Amino acid sequence: MFDAMAGFVYEDEPEEASGRVFWKSLLALNLVTGFGLASRRWDLFPTIFGKYPGDALWALMVYLLIGMVRRKMSSSMVAALALATCFAVEFAQLYHAPWIESVRATRMGYLALGTTFTPMDLVAYAMGVAAGLVTESVIQCAGLPSGPPISD
Repeated sequence: MFDAMAGFVYEDEPEEASGRVFWKSLLALNLVTGFGLASRRWDLFPTIFGKYPGDALWALMVYLLIGMVRRKMSSSMVAALALATCFAVEFAQLYHAPWIESVRATRMGYLALGTTFTPMDLVAYAMGVAAGLVTESVIQCAGLPSGPPISD
């Protein structure tokens, strides 16, 4: 069977053989989210990095979330989709209609959507997604079950 988002999917394969393991993805997602939220509240990184480590962790969270939902999608496709999502959210910060500003004024809206477009955020997002892709590649090279091959 062919799925446009995941490529070829074989129904009879166990999850561990064909995709990311859900509970491991959920654990990683919770750890990254917690660390990212903590980085906004406390100074976990040297001040020279500013808020960018938190932005990279946000992008890594998006990568993990997409990978968890689409466990059979290739790592490179997850990375592309995560980067596109992060870039779309960042460019959406150029839009300032009253309704979206009221959403951004909430704590969740601020954390999820941000408030101000900053080109350097795009670099931080790329680094966060790259960290997820490299980590998944290392796990795959070590032979541990985590996801499908990187090549499409």
